[in-house]
Amino acid sequence: MNEHSLYQKYPYLFEGTTLPKSKSPMAYGMQIGEGWTPIVERLSAELTELFPKVQYFQIKEKFGVLRVYVNLNGEDFESIYNLIDKYVIESKKVCEICGADGVLRTDRKWIQTLCDEHNTEGL
Repeated sequence: MNEHSLYQKYPYLFEGTTLPKSKSPMAYGMQIGEGWTPIVERLSAELTELFPKVQYFQIKEKFGVLRVYVNLNGEDFESIYNLIDKYVIESKKVCEICGADGVLRTDRKWIQTLCDEHNTEGL
């Protein structure tokens, strides 16, 4: 599933993608590699089922791991962030580019989680 398919499957969660850039960072879309899209898909399914009022505020890579910020809209902070943390931890083991098994690479100019094949590019 690609980024735009996620927007269609979870329109309320991704409502920020339809807003002007001055109103929501989600207007820029997800700022992650395609390898992490399945992680966001699984997170989206759980968030929609368990916390139907939550909406994404921003999804990006920072310091080599997935970062997900949400508008809580009255939902339980601790439960939501525990769920998000599960997927952040998973992102440390998945290549952001292709989705294969990856390692958090801190020996590069730009910290990234990459598989061995993609670690050779851009050193």
